[in-house]
Amino acid sequence: MAPVYECNGKPLGLVFYNPDNREGAKEEADRLNEGLCAAGLTVRLAEWHSRDDLKKLMEDSNDLLSECTLLFSCIMSHGAAGMLATSDGSKDHQSINSFLLELAKR
Repeated sequence: MAPVYECNGKPLGLVFYNPDNREGAKEEADRLNEGLCAAGLTVRLAEWHSRDDLKKLMEDSNDLLSECTLLFSCIMSHGAAGMLATSDGSKDHQSINSFLLELAKR
């Protein structure tokens, strides 16, 4: 039997979607939102268009993370595995892992 983690705090879902490069992104995000809410998570659903938008959304979510004991995060984008594709014309597509680590250091 797999170990069970008891979540005594606030479970949080962050769902960030980019409608510019992903047809149907809003509908997919809405379905994720419904499922996560049904599972008892508080969900922050937000649209992003550029790397700077996404950084701002994540920075603005930091206050929610301080009370969170379980986090589900989904950044919806097209691109290669582990890479973010943005619609702001940026040629410098940073890996998602580097991007998240950069934000976590703040």
